[in-house]
Amino acid sequence: MSGHNSLPRPSRYRVYSKSPTAFSSNNKDVQWTYMVRFARSSSGNPIGFHQIPVRCRNGACTPLQAGGQVGTAMSAGSVRQRPHEARWLYGWAEIGTLVVVLA
Repeated sequence: MSGHNSLPRPSRYRVYSKSPTAFSSNNKDVQWTYMVRFARSSSGNPIGFHQIPVRCRNGACTPLQAGGQVGTAMSAGSVRQRPHEARWLYGWAEIGTLVVVLA
């Protein structure tokens, strides 16, 4: 399990955009890299794959979770990945790539 307990919903999606860096819509101090978007929440926020987020303040960035916690439901829907996994998926997935979410 990853993402959120109920998001993204089981379905077939397609990658619709990618960004090397992205920021939280709720907190501009929180950012992540290698964002691959494939779904949206009910409020319209993007859901995708990305590296573990970091909170940056005064030039120092702190990860919001440990690498060992990857795979647990700790986000609002996005699938958090370790740096090498996120970098690989970002380079591999093209716009239009099929993403299948299972229950």
